Order: sequence, then C-alpha cells, then structure tokens
Amino acid sequence: MSGKKSQIGVILIIIGVLILFYPAATAIYGNYYQNLLLKEIESKSESAPVRETVELQQEKGIKEKKVFPPTIIVISKIGLTQAVSEGISKEVLQKSPGHYPTSVNPGEIGYCAIAGHRVTYSKPFNRLSELKKGDEITLKTPDNKFIYQVFSSKQIKATEKIALEESKDAKLILTTCAPKYHDSHRLIIKAALISDKN
Repeated sequence: MSGKKSQIGVILIIIGVLILFYPAATAIYGNYYQNLLLKEIESKSESAPVRETVELQQEKGIKEKKVFPPTIIVISKIGLTQAVSEGISKEVLQKSPGHYPTSVNPGEIGYCAIAGHRVTYSKPFNRLSELKKGDEITLKTPDNKFIYQVFSSKQIKATEKIALEESKDAKLILTTCAPKYHDSHRLIIKAALISDKN
C-alpha cells in the first residue's frame, strides 16, 4: 500500500512540475518565434512599392482585399513591440498576434482586427486592459506607419461574435481573453486612424 502511495506522490509531483513549467515553456516558444518574425520583417527590402494612402483609396473607391503586409504592432504605453502574422489559428497565435483574415489591412478603410494571447506564449496583449481613450497604437509595415488612437474599451462574452461593422474610416480592433487567466469574456479595444505616414 505504501508503494502505491509513493507512486501516486511521485506522479502528483511530476504533474505539479509540468503545470509550473508550462507558462515558462510557452513563453520560451513564443518569444523565440517572435524574434524570428521581427528579424524577418526588419530585413525586408525598403524598396517595396508604397501602398496607397487612405485618402487615395477614398478617392478611387478601392475596397478590394490585398495581401496582408509584414506588420509590427507597437504600443509604447504597455511596452509592446511584436510582429503580427496573418490568421487567428491556434498555431499562428502561439507565435504572434494574428490578423483576422476577414478584416482589412493596416491603414485601409474599415476595421483591421488583431487577436493575441494574454498570459501564454509571447503574451502580447498581457497589459491590454491598461489602454485608455486617447492612447496610441502604431502598426508599421515596410513602407508605411499607421497611428491609431483608442476610443473604446469594453468586454463582451466569449460566446458573442466580434462584429467587424462597416466603417467609412480606417479603424483598428484588438481582441484578447478577459479577465487574465480566464476565457469567459473578450476584451475589445477599438481605435481610429489619426496618422498615415510613409
């Protein structure tokens, strides 16, 4: 009987160690891939053709979906600088914040939406709840820099669909789990484009 208790004790210790190691292991994995993605974006040629500004799109009435460009999200207030990948699958979000394929690209008219983990992997949106109205979020592409200003922060139930409603202006939505260590709700940050610089 004491042998069985000893085995159970060892198993429980192993399980405890694995539970404690899991966040660290995901952080190592996420940060490793973040560094690779950032280096890849930074090494992209500066000679890429300049994308059209929001003003030119409005003049031409352009609405077609373009290929998602190499993008870096920067939120100085919370010390965030990370590469953003296309897609919101489990595999993508383990390596970086992910761009919703059904949303527009950075700087384009409509809602550009990006999701990210809060407490695992590279936990890009760990401090997202600190953002307030007026705070700035920057999306950098190889040929442009888009600065958005936060105008809304709210939580919705995880079962609710994130609405990418029509917009005549360029806007941004950031989504993550809420509260920390739970996934019952989603934190939704909305921001509007205030600067479009080449």
